[in-house]
Amino acid sequence: MTSEQSRKLAAVWFADIVGYTSLSARNEDAAIAVVDVLQLLARRIVAQNDGQIVKFVGDAVLVVFDSVEAALRSALTLQSEFSQDERVREHGAALRVGCHLGEVAWAKDGDVYGDGVNVASRIEGQAGPGQVVVTEVVQQQLRQRPDFAIHDLGTRSLKGVQGTQRIFLVTLAGEGDGELASKGRVADHPTHIGPYRLIEVLGEGGMGEVWLAEQTEPVRRQVALKLIKLGMDTKQVLARFESERQSLALMDHRNIARIYDGGATHDGRPYFVMELARGMPITEYCDSHGLDTRQRIRLFTQVCRAVQHAHQKGVVHRDLKPSNLLVEKSAGGPFVKVIDFGIAKAIGQGDEPSSPRTRVGQLVGTPEYMSPEQADPQNPDIDTRSDIYSLGVVLFELLVGSRPYDISQAMDLALASAIRDMEVPRPSTRLTTPAAS
Repeated sequence: MTSEQSRKLAAVWFADIVGYTSLSARNEDAAIAVVDVLQLLARRIVAQNDGQIVKFVGDAVLVVFDSVEAALRSALTLQSEFSQDERVREHGAALRVGCHLGEVAWAKDGDVYGDGVNVASRIEGQAGPGQVVVTEVVQQQLRQRPDFAIHDLGTRSLKGVQGTQRIFLVTLAGEGDGELASKGRVADHPTHIGPYRLIEVLGEGGMGEVWLAEQTEPVRRQVALKLIKLGMDTKQVLARFESERQSLALMDHRNIARIYDGGATHDGRPYFVMELARGMPITEYCDSHGLDTRQRIRLFTQVCRAVQHAHQKGVVHRDLKPSNLLVEKSAGGPFVKVIDFGIAKAIGQGDEPSSPRTRVGQLVGTPEYMSPEQADPQNPDIDTRSDIYSLGVVLFELLVGSRPYDISQAMDLALASAIRDMEVPRPSTRLTTPAAS
C-alpha cells in the first residue's frame, strides 16, 4: 500500500496502552520501556502481515491494511506477544485495539483521515485491557472464518461518530472462555451487581458506562447504574468517579437525577445507582414537539432552577449541553432532568491529595458549550459563571435552532481565543425556523 493510493476502502486498527498515563506518572523510565516494546513488536508484526504503520503517537499506534483478516491476525498477534513481554508484565501494562473497515484518504504529509480512521480510534476506547474489538462491518467479513471467535458486546454510541455502532470482541478460535477470561479478553460486563441486573448500555463516557438495570430488591424498579470501566481505575479517575457520586448525593432537586445506592463489584470496580432518566435532549424535544418560544423558555427555566440548586450546594456542572438536559413527559407537562455530573467541580475545592483536580493543560467538557475561561487549558479556576455561559449557549440554540458560533476548526489551544474573539450574531439574524411568540 502506498500513498499514491490516495483514497480507498481499508481495514484500520488503532491501539494504545491501558494505564500508560498512571504508569508514566509513577515511573517514567518504565513507561518509555513499555512503549519501546509496543513499537518494536508493531513494526515487525505489521510488516509480516503486509500492513502500513501510519504513525506512532505517544503510547498509541495507527495501522492500515488492505485485508481485514490480515489486520485482525496482526492485532491479535501483537496483543499476545505484548502481554507476554517481561517488561510489560512487570509493570502490569496491557494493550487494547479497535478495528474498523472504512474509507481512508492520504494527506500530502503522509497522514491519513476518513471514516476508517475516525471510527477505529473511537471504538478502541470500548475495549478493555487485552481486548481487540471490531465494528459490525468487520464482524460480517469474519463470520465465515473458522479461525476467529466473535463475541457480541452490544450497541454503543461513540463520541464524534454519527449514529450507533454494534461492537464485537474478536479472539482466536479455540481459546475457551475460561482461558480468555484469564487473559482479560472476555467481555468485562457482569450480568448482575448485587440486587441489580444489567440489561443494556445506555451511554458511555471516558471513565464509565451507564447501564439500564433492574433492581430486584427491596423494591423492583428500573434504574441507571454507572460502572467504572475495567482498566480505568487510576487514582485520578477513581477520584473523579467518587466526586460525581458525592456531588449527586449532595443534591436533592426534582430536576436533578437522584442517587439511590453505591458500592463496588467483586473485582473492586466502583459503581453507583441513580434515578433513570429516559428523556430526549431538550433541543430535540422542543423541535419534535413543536414548542413555541414561550414554552421553550418555560422549559428552560426548569434547567436554571436545577443549576441554581447545584450552585447553592457548591457544585459546578462544567458540561451543560442539550444531551445532559433530558426532557420527559409527565402528567404535569414536560419535565427536565439534569444528568451527568462526571466532570463536576466543587466550588472552593481544596488541594487534598484525593481531590480530582484537573491538570493544567487538560481540557474537560464540550467545546461547543464552553466559556472562554473553561476552554483555556491553562486556567484551572472555573466557577459558577462558566455554567451560566453554557446555559446561554443552550438557550441561544433552543430559540434560534443553531449554536451562536462554529468552532469546529479551532485547535484545543486556540479554543479560548476563538470563543472570546468570535462575534456572536443577533439571534434574529440566525433563526432557522420561525417560532411563535
